[in-house]
Amino acid sequence: MNRKSAVKISARVLVIMLMLLFIMPVQSVSAARKDADTITLDISNIPEDAAYIDVLIDFENGENYTKLNEDNLKQYDFDADELAQYNEGGFVSYSCHFRGIKTDMNIKAGKTVFVDEKTERQFYFDYNSLKIAVLDKNGHILQVSDTVEINKHERHFGGTTSIYLAGDIKYDVGENKVDPDMFDNSTSDLGIILAYAPYTLFIPIVIIAIFVVLFAFRIPKRKNDADTDTEQTARSSKALNIITGCLVVITLAFAVIVIKFVFFSS
Repeated sequence: MNRKSAVKISARVLVIMLMLLFIMPVQSVSAARKDADTITLDISNIPEDAAYIDVLIDFENGENYTKLNEDNLKQYDFDADELAQYNEGGFVSYSCHFRGIKTDMNIKAGKTVFVDEKTERQFYFDYNSLKIAVLDKNGHILQVSDTVEINKHERHFGGTTSIYLAGDIKYDVGENKVDPDMFDNSTSDLGIILAYAPYTLFIPIVIIAIFVVLFAFRIPKRKNDADTDTEQTARSSKALNIITGCLVVITLAFAVIVIKFVFFSS
């Protein structure tokens, strides 16, 4: 293979690689976690006046809505009027208004499965957000948490946002702080170079280095050149070896970037 052919092949490899880096969609992680089978509250730091807990969901009417789930509420002694009438921003009581379910509203430290696997499927597809309400022994609402988005999926310029609940929702009652175990399965259409620019700035540096090598080891074409054929071949071979090494470095660095963001991103 002569120098001219080698340069053409190297240039084509670089162009193809850069095109792939620019257009290849990037996913935050490849081993996607399954969404949560249940909505489980991991409760801690419970004040003395807190007696009951409930989930508030953004829904009114529909096939799952009931004016009052008496079968569920009759197992408790508190007055449920305030909870049943609560409606802030469309969020209403899951225990009071979701048809045919039974909930464990007694607040206690540790994990409580508040929404079972069957009903969670409806949550995932129909009710994308929730809040947590804490009640005293008389049924008075003491506090309501911030909104927890359990399933956010939207298409936008540059990629897709896909974030969903993959584990428990930790709830510090005393601090009224929620910490859901969310999984980010978002993708980027901008490509690796644009999405992770700080990690790929080395590529133009390597390309410049390749052209410097080509210039430094160029083979003179003048007829009166003093180099022998053997010397020219040696110089050409050395240049091609350096170029090949640069291409290997780019490929390995590209592989490291992919492995880092595919397997070790959070």
